[in-house]
Amino acid sequence: MNIYITNEANKMRLLIVLSKEKRFNNNKFYSFRELKKKLIFDYNNKTIEYVMNKYNVNINIAKIYLENLYFLKDLEDNKVKFLNALKKDLDENNLLIYNKEFRKYLENKLREYVKELSKNEELSKEEKRILEGLNIRIENNLNNNYEPSIYEAKNIEEEVEYVVRSIKELLCKNVDINNIKIIASKEYNKYLDYFCDLFGLPINIASDNTFYGTKIASKFLELYDNYEIDEIIDKLSDEENINDLITIVNKSVLVDDKYARKEFIINDLKASKVKGILYKNAIEIGSLDDYYSSDDYVYLIGCNKGIFPKVYNDDNFLSDKILDELGLDTSVEKNKLEKNKNFE
Repeated sequence: MNIYITNEANKMRLLIVLSKEKRFNNNKFYSFRELKKKLIFDYNNKTIEYVMNKYNVNINIAKIYLENLYFLKDLEDNKVKFLNALKKDLDENNLLIYNKEFRKYLENKLREYVKELSKNEELSKEEKRILEGLNIRIENNLNNNYEPSIYEAKNIEEEVEYVVRSIKELLCKNVDINNIKIIASKEYNKYLDYFCDLFGLPINIASDNTFYGTKIASKFLELYDNYEIDEIIDKLSDEENINDLITIVNKSVLVDDKYARKEFIINDLKASKVKGILYKNAIEIGSLDDYYSSDDYVYLIGCNKGIFPKVYNDDNFLSDKILDELGLDTSVEKNKLEKNKNFE
């Protein structure tokens, strides 16, 4: 069995590549986040609701507390003491989900795991902690000596127009449009949409519109306080996108309190994107974490400080000083990892 540890964005691309290479069977895919939750513990909406009610905080704050419970020690720090007490409380109330069989499963199935790293990529401290105790071999299998071409533009319009003209030239040389990718932040979407339309190039840009802004979501929330959910769904049964609404609402089915659940539903509505028109053959918007083959032409635009590479600051729930004492990456170390991943 082959175990692939990758990110969610990269998973589908790897599946396609392995399928083409007839290596599709008997593969398992996990992100480091998935491994952390399977190897250490997981939580669900029931856990989040408990934290919200006990400490009178919103969903986002409750999730911050929970995400900081994984690699704790006994330190003389008030926040760490609070987190240790919270974890003990959740354990006593059986609100953390442990998968004791998963590590045994990996140990029985996994003789060794090889993670292909680019020439300067390295694991973070958290990733190393997640893999502790497993028989892991990490190799740098990518001897990539490719040096990218770098260009400077006066402004965003000039930058995007140059990229689109360059893509047009590639297409004139019979390069498959499905091998052309652009890595860009959301602020570039309207410029890419404009120039691709101007030059007659199809491009798949994810919609910025969320389900929260739809007419059916607005009607649902207007009715929420005065009706049961089943009654509301029945009243909206003839509305467009009713099945998508039901899927979103069902994500919070474990939350008992009606008004707490409303906050969960609003959060899920805001996190769900409205599906736009997708072309079968088009330029794709990718990310730095995606898998790219040697046949792909990849344009990274917007190399501005704070965008590429991403910049971390010492402003998290736990300070850099405490993160260092816990053996986790500080903002300085994260910035170094980001710089290496992006430019070296």
